[in-house]
Amino acid sequence: AVPRYFGPIYSHRTGVHADRGFERDIDIAFAGNLNHAVHARRGHLLEKVASLSDRYRVVIASELDDTAYTELLSRSRIAFNTSLRREMNLRCFEALACGALLFLEEDNLEVRDLLDTEEDCVLYNEDNLLATLEHFLARPHELNHRAKHAHAKARQLAGEARLDELLELWGEAAGQFRNFQDWPRPQRALADVLFYASAPDPAHRAYARARLDDAVQHYPDDLELQTAVAIADLEELGDATPEARKAALPGVLHGLQRCAEQAPDAVPLWLNLAHVARCANAPLPERRFLELALEAGSIEGGALLIGDRSDVYYARWRESLAFNTAHVDLLHAAAANRLAELALAAGETDVARDYAVQSEDLLPGIAAPYRVMAAVADPPTAVALLEESLPFTAFDADHRLALIDALEATGHVEEAADLALESQHIFEAWPAAAAAAAKFAARSEAVSHA
Repeated sequence: AVPRYFGPIYSHRTGVHADRGFERDIDIAFAGNLNHAVHARRGHLLEKVASLSDRYRVVIASELDDTAYTELLSRSRIAFNTSLRREMNLRCFEALACGALLFLEEDNLEVRDLLDTEEDCVLYNEDNLLATLEHFLARPHELNHRAKHAHAKARQLAGEARLDELLELWGEAAGQFRNFQDWPRPQRALADVLFYASAPDPAHRAYARARLDDAVQHYPDDLELQTAVAIADLEELGDATPEARKAALPGVLHGLQRCAEQAPDAVPLWLNLAHVARCANAPLPERRFLELALEAGSIEGGALLIGDRSDVYYARWRESLAFNTAHVDLLHAAAANRLAELALAAGETDVARDYAVQSEDLLPGIAAPYRVMAAVADPPTAVALLEESLPFTAFDADHRLALIDALEATGHVEEAADLALESQHIFEAWPAAAAAAAKFAARSEAVSHA
């Protein structure tokens, strides 16, 4: 079942988001989270939008403060949006309040409850996105009509105008959720810790550590709480001096290893050890822990998996936990891919290829194993592998450069030049990626004159 969210009801902030009267000199804008491991679908669609920068002014931005964000939307004719959960997210309301025409995915679950999709916004799908953008950009009267019609609704969609709706929804939802009080006490204690530990506020994280220490005293034999203690100790080393970190790291590793040895079939616990070994630049222990992860078969302790949110495997794992679709194959795929990368770095090409194939078989649709396979393949096969996996990437300059090199090496100079120029246009739409855009511009020039 697809979750529906009863609160918060998203809205713009009336005192912040408004049409500031700027000239609308930007054709298409997007501002938001550009972690493409988490927002894979969004990244793929943004690449399509960015490809229009050869003939329209496209701006893709991230981490803007309120003033810069409001100015961007107030200068934009179209605000591109795609939600994470098919909800009416904050950007929908903020675009309307700032007077930009909202573009939103047609399978959005909530837009039709709040907006007239023939008057207030434009709905798109992956196949018609570029044609629909160009349609409205070529018809400014039609574009402006929809933007103004939607902007007129901003006041009634503001948060302060919808408090009664929020209270009614909460009343209807009462008793529909999991009863926290029915959970086993150790599980409730860990949930409390994880809730506060995920907050960015240092005071909340300090409170989480205090709750964790208290929980371990009450439930000293609980494996997940023991693992949480070792992870908390590891996180605290981030603020330590290099000397203190080096002195304390063996104790953290010992704690994590003790947990893994208590549950040797738990894949996440071995992956945690591999992660720490990688951070310590210790490839041999990392490989051993990854091999043990491949031999294990349980996802016990999965909520405590350590990882980098920019890593596609870790991002997919967190998402699978949220949607209750977690499966051990995802973790095995991550382990096999990392083993492939380590084998490649060690010059073990056959081993690298085997692990990469295993990873791709376990979890298709991720580019990383293809890059390993391409690195050990002959040039024509490398081209095929990199081309096949290019749609799995988003704003991945390294993947595109590898494909350009492979195309050039096989004599496909025109295709290499076209890809370099396309990549230049895509990265030019993202000001933060100016260095990559310049690199593609140089490659485009070089390949064109080869």
